[in-house]
Amino acid sequence: MERLVTSMTLCLSFGLGAASVLADPVSNSASNSVSEVPRRLPLEDPAEKETVADVPWFVGEGDLARRVEAAVKTQEEGGFAGAVLVASGGKVVFASGAGASGPKKGSPPNTANTVFEIASLSKQFTAAALLVLAQESKLSLDDPIADHFKKVPQECQKITIRHLLQHTSGIPGTNSQGGGKDVDRVLPFFLRGGPMHEPGTRFEYWNQGYALASAIVDEMKGRGFVDFSRKALFKPAGMTSTGFTGDRPGRRVSVATGHGGEAPRTAFDHPYGSFGYQYQGMGGVVTNVWDLWRWDRVLASDEVLDESSRKAMFQPGHGDYGLGWFVREEDGEIVHSHSGSVRGFRSDMRRYPARDACVIVLSNLETAPTRELASELDGLVRGLDASWASDLFGTYRDEKGKTLVVSSQGGRVGATLRWGPSADAPVTWAQLCKGADGEILFDDGAAPVKVEVERTDSAVEAIVLGRSRLVRADD
Repeated sequence: MERLVTSMTLCLSFGLGAASVLADPVSNSASNSVSEVPRRLPLEDPAEKETVADVPWFVGEGDLARRVEAAVKTQEEGGFAGAVLVASGGKVVFASGAGASGPKKGSPPNTANTVFEIASLSKQFTAAALLVLAQESKLSLDDPIADHFKKVPQECQKITIRHLLQHTSGIPGTNSQGGGKDVDRVLPFFLRGGPMHEPGTRFEYWNQGYALASAIVDEMKGRGFVDFSRKALFKPAGMTSTGFTGDRPGRRVSVATGHGGEAPRTAFDHPYGSFGYQYQGMGGVVTNVWDLWRWDRVLASDEVLDESSRKAMFQPGHGDYGLGWFVREEDGEIVHSHSGSVRGFRSDMRRYPARDACVIVLSNLETAPTRELASELDGLVRGLDASWASDLFGTYRDEKGKTLVVSSQGGRVGATLRWGPSADAPVTWAQLCKGADGEILFDDGAAPVKVEVERTDSAVEAIVLGRSRLVRADD
């Protein structure tokens, strides 16, 4: 439906205080279906004209914008609720909300200004905070954590800040007990048992490592992690809609309410009681797609992080993990990515430095296929062709009822894995891609798993994924 909303061009951003976020100029509008997004707003370049950034909807001209719009609309018709922004060549081509901002009947629609909690996507900001302190010569990423915390056990003396940020401390991911704001009390819980392997030699995702990293910022004299992040990261980036769980939103802010799992919660409600070390540093940032776009611009400049810091952030280590980002070569191109999932919310962000492009997907539905949608948009942005895997397309099932569906999604090869026969069985959304050596990988955003393909007379008979052998079962 064609319509020009000239009032949108006047939707400038005005801050509402240190502990609050932007007001959404249309948070009470009656509808925000993607099908009703205007085909083009009367401004041309959202990368250069500040009044475009912060409009509730934007659909640019060109084939990419139309295909992104169609993909998001299809997901919305399937129940997706959230917000999406896609940029290419340094310019935003699409930004919109989809679905309702909450589970109740009559909940306002999501817009591009609606704020969501982004869970583990927050880790990049923790890493950036430590990099800024390193730029200021307040610390080194190679400092042993014993230089910053008292009573670090002897067996943990070799763990450095960099190890925390790259998930290579050797501490198992199951060391997740402990909380509150007293680091001396949580340290024994987090470090219990010491490293399972030599620090710096293996990747194992450990959320609490990021909590300890944020505690180092807290321990810097006069610089709490939350306040430091606002002043050193959000403010210079122009991220006036960004804060943390526990903040007080402004009166007219469009705030998403997460749902689909346990009891609903707003983006500002703490998922774990308070913003202590049970969550600080590993999650808890509340923001919208426009502000994440601003942060993407910062990561492409020297505005907050200098060239050396950005090189460190995007230098992959074990597990293809840099500092707060996975950094991988996919289909011959470097991609920076991270996702997040917490009660009521999911997020996925991808950056393509060679294209100066990014994809941002946020959702207030705990079961939303954010990774599936982000992968589809990834394929559109990069113009990928899924035909190399056409003989794999179909449904596969193992003897326990685990089901894998492989399909084309916007040039990407989507792989949806349902872990049991029941309709409410857990689902993993992933993609199949080719690794550097040409092998096929099942990539769900964590550690990619090699896929073995069994063929009979050139036809695909089964797919072996880990310990599961799934036989073609096309209905």
